Amino acid sequence: MSLPASTTNPVTVVFQTTGVPVGNTITVKVTPAYGATSSALSTALTGTTASATASASVTLPTGPSTLQATVTYTIVASLGDILSRFAQNERVQKITLSALPGSASKATLITVSGKRFEAPAEALQIAASGG
Repeated sequence: MSLPASTTNPVTVVFQTTGVPVGNTITVKVTPAYGATSSALSTALTGTTASATASASVTLPTGPSTLQATVTYTIVASLGDILSRFAQNERVQKITLSALPGSASKATLITVSGKRFEAPAEALQIAASGG
């Protein structure tokens, strides 16, 4: 997406989620072609787990930049046990979702010991349905 040169900072980025519990926040990372990376934290997600929104205010540097959105949330132990089959039979404690424009979203399962496993689509379907 391109913004007009007349766009003034800060810019509000609005997020819409599906399957993410409300109350969580999203980190948006701004990576410019030149210069330092910055990040901002969104407001808490409001709505329902099925459909929630949040927003963050970011300052965009001059020139092209890439925005990446990431949210990590804790899941209930019973769901973590169900998802353990995707994490070498270790209980999953958290899920991280990352979205980068032009790329497929990425999901990572984080176990109670801190190990990380890329989540297949089936694991996300199970997580979204609550088990």
